[in-house]
Amino acid sequence: MLNETTLTKLYEMRLSSMAESFRQQIQDPTYNALAFEERIGLMVDIEWARRKNNKLAKLIRKADLNLPEACLENIEYHVGRKLDKAQITRLSTCAYIQDMLLE
Repeated sequence: MLNETTLTKLYEMRLSSMAESFRQQIQDPTYNALAFEERIGLMVDIEWARRKNNKLAKLIRKADLNLPEACLENIEYHVGRKLDKAQITRLSTCAYIQDMLLE
């Protein structure tokens, strides 16, 4: 009964991923070998990741990109486009930001 109350409260607090993780831990006896801190850490990690993924998906939708399926791997490096593949690869890592901060 206590577990159902806990699950209900998690859903009411809009912690649905954490609730699903808790439900999974209740049903799977292999989680019993983990310490309390590890189990709660797993639940928090799952909730955090879901929220970050949802936020990123929302930002991508709001960006109203012309080609939302575009990616670096699909860039066509035709001679006429005069694109420097090495430069684009370097920019894609965002390492230049760290380089600017260190200067």
